[in-house]
Parts: sequence; C-alpha cells; structure tokens
Amino acid sequence: MKQPLLYLSLLVMISCGDTYTSSSPAKQKYLDSLNNSIVTGQLNKEAWAKTPESIAGHFFPNISQPAGGNKRYSITIQPVSAKECILSITDEGALDDDEILGERHEMNFQLHEGRWKIIKLVNSYKRRF
Repeated sequence: MKQPLLYLSLLVMISCGDTYTSSSPAKQKYLDSLNNSIVTGQLNKEAWAKTPESIAGHFFPNISQPAGGNKRYSITIQPVSAKECILSITDEGALDDDEILGERHEMNFQLHEGRWKIIKLVNSYKRRF
C-alpha cells in the first residue's frame, strides 16, 4: 500500500517542477522606455545604470516578503560575447498572487557606444496549476 502512495507523491513533485510559461517579447516602445531610463541613469552617474546585473536588479528588484514566506531570488548571466549577454532574473516564493508561484525575466543586453542597451525582454510565469 505504501508504494502507490510513494509513486503518487513523486508524480506530484515532478508536476510541480520548474515549469515557466513565456509571454511574447516586450514591445519596442517598452524597451525604448527602459533604455531611456538607463541613459538617464548613466548621465546622472547612478550606480544601478553601470552593469547589466545592476540594471536588471533595478528594473526587477528583490522585494522582501512577509516573515515565514519561502523566497528565491537570483540573477544569472550568460555571456554571448564581449558586447552581449543574456540575464535571467528569477523571483519565486511568497508573491501577492495566489495563482503565480514565480516570475522569470530574460533580458538580452548589448553594449552600444559604451552603454548597455536592452534589446529583448521576455517575461515568464510559473503558475500553481
């Protein structure tokens, strides 16, 4: 009798894995707005506007959760070349929405005239069911 319960438990654990559903890439108008903010931050010598990691953290910050909530926040970088990289920002845990268990934002950056520019942004969501 314990084996069917074990198999059922494993099946539930596997089905609750790291499954994210992507939305379509952000529209160019939104990317232009983000890039204008980056340029303004760089002109004002703001620390957040210097590297792809700090830019990603500025636009998608690690927001503290109420006590007791499990939380995972990470920024990972994948270099493509000396002038291009892809960042993934993963934010999982006690979010305000009962249906959404996590968010992932994938940002493609290019170094253009000495400034980092977002050339693509795709948001993904991990849903409860």
